[in-house]
Amino acid sequence: MPTSTVDVMLPEVSRALTSFVGTFASSNTLGGGDAVLDSLEVVNRGYTTADALNDRYVRITSGNNDNEIRRVNDVTVASVTASLALTGSNLLSESGVVNFEVHRVDPYRLVDLLNDARQAIFPRLYKQVEDDSLHTAEGQKSWPVPSSIERGYVTEVRIRRRQSANAIGNNLLQSLNYDMEASDATTDWTGANGAAIAEENETQSPDNYVVFNGQKSLKVTYTTSGTDGTVLITVPDGSNYIGQELNVTLWAYTSLADNISAIIDVDGTATLGTAHQGLGWQKLKVSHIIPIGASTVKVGLNVATGTSVIAWMDEVVTVSGPMEAPRSFEDPIFDWKEVDGQIHIYREQIPRDHQLIVKGQGMLSEITTVGTTSMEIGPAERPMLYWQAAELLSDGRTLTTQQDEQNSVLRGATHYRNKVERNVTGMAPMVMKRGITP
Repeated sequence: MPTSTVDVMLPEVSRALTSFVGTFASSNTLGGGDAVLDSLEVVNRGYTTADALNDRYVRITSGNNDNEIRRVNDVTVASVTASLALTGSNLLSESGVVNFEVHRVDPYRLVDLLNDARQAIFPRLYKQVEDDSLHTAEGQKSWPVPSSIERGYVTEVRIRRRQSANAIGNNLLQSLNYDMEASDATTDWTGANGAAIAEENETQSPDNYVVFNGQKSLKVTYTTSGTDGTVLITVPDGSNYIGQELNVTLWAYTSLADNISAIIDVDGTATLGTAHQGLGWQKLKVSHIIPIGASTVKVGLNVATGTSVIAWMDEVVTVSGPMEAPRSFEDPIFDWKEVDGQIHIYREQIPRDHQLIVKGQGMLSEITTVGTTSMEIGPAERPMLYWQAAELLSDGRTLTTQQDEQNSVLRGATHYRNKVERNVTGMAPMVMKRGITP
């Protein structure tokens, strides 16, 4: 699906709000001893008087100060150069000139507006989700709606035989204890920060449900310590994958929601995937591009601090490149229904040790100026999101403006609301393969 980055969307939404002043380049290299940007371009563009850009907002978009957002405290013009004195601490030194944007509205506020707009405009704008995290057990008839899909917006359910980790030949952990079947299941794994690990063995009568596959799984007992607990294994020759995307999947069991997730740790810096929903065995995923200079890469399970947790994990797969391994044949399921956040299937028997493939509509991802910096939306849909953001901004201003200005603000809100309504269809909805109840 197409994506758009913060760097693309911020100037565009700022222009939609008539808030964007422009993009400029500095004419000096910053020494790190002040918070001043000198720019010849500012003067060349017509801002020739002192204080011309006072109280505007600068967002630096290159160099060591990339994504730094500051308010303009004072502007002085000497000869053909404008000096913008910014609020806050000294900027980092630079080896060359930097590019920066100037906005009338705080860019942090613009990001908040985009995040509010993605909620207000759903489901006209959405991301298409295909989730394969749910596992079938003997006698099971209902499963939770995956957290990546909004409740009431499951559109299709399919089933396929689960592929065992030992069938994936490009698993980077192939030479290690990725399936917990070593003579000691804890071999190659290290628990830290309150996370203790132990071997869990299969039994037959009754069947030990917390052994996912084979004869063993890894039991994780976390005692909250004020720091996230981790259970990690080191990827062999991790520095060989600099510049490449690593994708990690593992199966985990816990009864507590939002506490455990898959993790990629690069030299102590963690990237976490979506948290477990707390309802049995679930496939967890995380991906990360290994940065330049990386030395040691570890993968495994992260346990969030705050609550003591017992969990189990098994079948850890790490690959470089796309996560899509060869799939077995998938069967569509038609006799299903979504009720109160649960997917109910009305077949007489669901085969065990299979995966449910659930398709649906999810809300566009929340963005920040750093971290999650892209949203699942293309250029054709972005204007609709911006109009929704503008409507929200205008609606908010009606509560804070003086009486004699309210008519103007209300007209602005109505204008943007009409633009949104004229695009009422939004994105074409996915085919709804709704369930058929008996």
